[in-house]
Amino acid sequence: MLGATTSLEVQTPEGVSFRLPIASPFSRCLAMAIDFAVILALTVLLFQILSILGNMLTHIPVIGRVVSDLSSGLLIILQFLIGIGYGIACEWLLRGQTVGKRMMKLRVIDERGLTLRFSQVAIRNLFRLLDILPSTFYLLGGISCFLTKRCQRLGDIAAGTLVVREVPRFVRPRSRASPRVDPTASRDILTWRPVSVKTPVRQKPGSPSTP
Repeated sequence: MLGATTSLEVQTPEGVSFRLPIASPFSRCLAMAIDFAVILALTVLLFQILSILGNMLTHIPVIGRVVSDLSSGLLIILQFLIGIGYGIACEWLLRGQTVGKRMMKLRVIDERGLTLRFSQVAIRNLFRLLDILPSTFYLLGGISCFLTKRCQRLGDIAAGTLVVREVPRFVRPRSRASPRVDPTASRDILTWRPVSVKTPVRQKPGSPSTP
C-alpha cells in the first residue's frame, strides 16, 4: 500500500548509503498535467505545419491525391510518436526528467539506485499505452501507484524504475570520527541530491577495535 515505503535506501560499494524520497501520486499527477500541456502544444504546432504543407501540395495533381488519402493515418501516427517520443527523448536526454518532472523536482531512476538505461526509459514510456486505460484517464496506472509500496505504475514495474523527489543539496560537516566521503565515488550510482548520506566510521590507528 502507498506509504508503506516512502524512501529508497541505496548503498554503494564504498559503504555510502543514500536515502531518496519517493514521489507521491499527487506530485506525479501535477508533473503529468504539465507534460500533457507541452505535448498538446507540440501536437498543435506540428499539425499546423503539416496542414500548411498539405495545402501547398494539393495543387500538385498526383502528390495532392496521395497526401489527401494518407493525411488521416499520418496524423494518428504522428500523434502517437509525439506522445511516446516526448517522454523517451526527455527522460533520456535530461537524465530521468521531463519538463513537468523538472518543474515538480521529480526524477525517474532505476529501482536499485543505478544509472537509468535507455531500455528502461523506452519500456516505461511504451507501457503508457496500458497505464492510460481506460480511455485517457490513467486508471490502471493510478491504481497501480496507490497499491504498490513504491508508488510504481505498470510501466515502472515492467522497466524496474521508480520516481523520486529531489531535495536541496545536503553537505555533512567534517569530523574525525566520520570523514566526508564523495557520494559520486561509485560510477554506477546516480549523482542527484539525496536526503541523507551515511558514511562508514573508520577506526583510528592504534585504537582498540569494537567487538
